[in-house]
Amino acid sequence: MPQTKAVGSAGAVAVALATLVIGCALGFLWGRGTSGPDISAAGQVSYACALAEKVREGHQTEADWGPVGEDRAWNELHAIPGLLGVAAPQGDGENPFEDVGWLAPRGIGEGDWEEVHASLDATIERCGDRGT
Repeated sequence: MPQTKAVGSAGAVAVALATLVIGCALGFLWGRGTSGPDISAAGQVSYACALAEKVREGHQTEADWGPVGEDRAWNELHAIPGLLGVAAPQGDGENPFEDVGWLAPRGIGEGDWEEVHASLDATIERCGDRGT
């Protein structure tokens, strides 16, 4: 009888191992069809636009801003100009975000909340004009 338990346990282990191997193989095959994040210039602009909307939505007044280091919107706000920097032309041309992207951080440094909010609004508007 003890020998039957051992065979039964070994069978259960074999089934579990086979299930694991099949699951990993299927996960690998299906995972190969998915792509990573869109880090193209258009993808970065799109993400910056989404961040601008998110930050502005949650921060309508100066009182809505939490302390630096606790409110993630501070980091998001400072990321927006960097992400929009990819819209700068390579050579001659016009950067559609040149006049709005850097205003929000400058407004923070000067304590000008109207400028911060106006910059976010202008960025969101410009994103809408571009269809992003």
